[in-house]
Amino acid sequence: MNKTYCAAAFNHIYSNSAGVYKLCCHSNEKFSPLNKFNSKTHAPFEYFNSIEMDDIRQKMIDGEKIDGCEGCYDAEYHGFQSP
Repeated sequence: MNKTYCAAAFNHIYSNSAGVYKLCCHSNEKFSPLNKFNSKTHAPFEYFNSIEMDDIRQKMIDGEKIDGCEGCYDAEYHGFQSP
């Protein structure tokens, strides 16, 4: 498994108290391709099955780092296990 893969992008739907969908509770919500998704305007699976999420998942598989996941990358760089 590569260092950019995260199961949350494949099996998790998260929205914060403002209704903003994010990759997970640890991700940076300023991740622009997902900013258009909100629980007030989009159903959960509309977000989860979106082209944007498909692109993120493919980038993870291909070993590319994902904007918004810097916290986990940083933790792993320093020898900790990311959530």
